[in-house]
Amino acid sequence: MSSFVDYNGNTALMYACDKKLSEVALAIIATGESNCGHANVGKMTPLMFACQYKFVDVALAIIATGEGNCSQVVGHGTTALMYACEAELADVALAIIATGDGNCKHAIDGVRTALIYACQSKLTEVALAIIATGEGNCSYVFYEKTA
Repeated sequence: MSSFVDYNGNTALMYACDKKLSEVALAIIATGESNCGHANVGKMTPLMFACQYKFVDVALAIIATGEGNCSQVVGHGTTALMYACEAELADVALAIIATGDGNCKHAIDGVRTALIYACQSKLTEVALAIIATGEGNCSYVFYEKTA
């Protein structure tokens, strides 16, 4: 499958999400040629864009293709699961975990995990699902900077 990308590695699907065109994003995914697993130069994927902008239907459609690249890590360390938890998208987070490729054990700078994001967002069902994977890194300690 080929997909055109701009100089930053962004695809039409990424731009549709970034410009908040969820209907266009869904239409692109429906073509079967959206390259849902592509990562741009910043290592962002369409799934991460969809989570960031709280496009539940788009995120779930990307995951349903089986090409969501759920384990991808952005340059600064965030994963799609972390984006979903931060945006309080429980259904999306659970769908990512269900793929078995949610990268639950990943920690930003070795300290901030998806489990911490889930707990901060009060996503009980997601936190329990992360723990159930056995990769929740329950012993990690996260220190927030104080002024």
